[in-house]
Amino acid sequence: MPGHALFARTAFLPFLLAGSALHAQSPADRPRIDSLFHYLGAATASAPPSAYTCPGDAALQRLCDALIATRRAELLTDKGEATKARDLLERVVGERPQWPVAWYGLGVARLQVARTGGLSRSGALHPVGVSNEAGAGYALVRSLELDSTFVLAAEALAMASVPREGASRVGERVAMLERVERLLSPAARYQAGVVAVTAKNGPAAVRFLTPIQGTPDRPNGLAAIVLARARYQAGNPQAGRAALLAGAADPN
Repeated sequence: MPGHALFARTAFLPFLLAGSALHAQSPADRPRIDSLFHYLGAATASAPPSAYTCPGDAALQRLCDALIATRRAELLTDKGEATKARDLLERVVGERPQWPVAWYGLGVARLQVARTGGLSRSGALHPVGVSNEAGAGYALVRSLELDSTFVLAAEALAMASVPREGASRVGERVAMLERVERLLSPAARYQAGVVAVTAKNGPAAVRFLTPIQGTPDRPNGLAAIVLARARYQAGNPQAGRAALLAGAADPN
């Protein structure tokens, strides 16, 4: 099952604008966001990010403040920072619903609220009674609906923990991961396969997992076992049995 530790390693990789053109974001904002993501990617627990000025309107500054708080929550396991980030981003997506970075940030912030032990709260694309993890998935899906080239959002969506609700809350997530499959790293493909198996979507899981078999430095044994389940779900028990045996024999 996807874990928060895996998610944390990918949540704030340095943001490369060339890899995600942010077509739905104002061109004037892109260099500022690019600079902020590089700053966040360089932060560490011993040197967490602090105040950062984003020239522009109040909504853009709130977005920057929220992303900084999310990164601090990630590095310091700080529930207060996570809650602050989520609340700011709820406001930003209300003001600027067309900003993919705001929806991405909201998804990440909700996951950090869950990781730090915060309570779930209804909000934008987050129905009452739904877990933080499920709400995060919906926000990340929305980010990718606005910009299907947004690599960080695709990776975060794949790496996000499966919600406690299970299959009932991951169908949209799997459908979006299929749309943006080309953006996923091998590690994200593995996690996407786990999500697809949870959704009982064997064919999608097979598509995610097959290309990473034999990839160096990947959990090939675990991937093969998940692939075995996917092949059984897809109605191919013979291939499933072969994948299960291969996974059991692989120490990785």
